[in-house]
Amino acid sequence: MERRCLTLNSESDVARRKDEFSSKMQAAVFSDKMQKMDSAVEKISAVEQNKDKAVIRHLYVEQTDQIRSGCLSAGT
Repeated sequence: MERRCLTLNSESDVARRKDEFSSKMQAAVFSDKMQKMDSAVEKISAVEQNKDKAVIRHLYVEQTDQIRSGCLSAGT
């Protein structure tokens, strides 16, 4: 009887450890996925900022060229 209790305790310890390991692995995978998603969002944000800067530069150059050529007056 005493031996059976030890076996059951040992089996429950193994099951508990498996559950803990599984939970830790799931947390690690989730954390890794979150980091990858955060990195992707940062990259997208950087690309969008670069696009915005490129548009602003293009418009500035275009307007400056028009002002220089006399197509636009500086006051309007």
